[in-house]
Amino acid sequence: MNTEVRRFMAEADNRPPPGVKPMVVRRIQRKVCGPYIVDMKSSCGSERPRIAGSVCIRLYDQRADDPAEPVAIKRLAVENWREADDQFRWLVGALADSD
Repeated sequence: MNTEVRRFMAEADNRPPPGVKPMVVRRIQRKVCGPYIVDMKSSCGSERPRIAGSVCIRLYDQRADDPAEPVAIKRLAVENWREADDQFRWLVGALADSD
């Protein structure tokens, strides 16, 4: 994992406070980048009217001792699906550049 990816995943994690209902997942994206798997779940709606929501990006390393456990998790609030997709694509691109 390169420095850019570490910095991105280390930014503030907007974990929901205890007692908040789980997010309603409206969209899922998954991409394999070499030994890494990027998994994104979002509560944003892509249809009109655009629904703001939250995003949970999990990064898995298939070389880890337990590949089913994420090596990093990032949660953030976004205004629309496009913003969530941009975050996902940036991370996939950064991982592809590290190979």
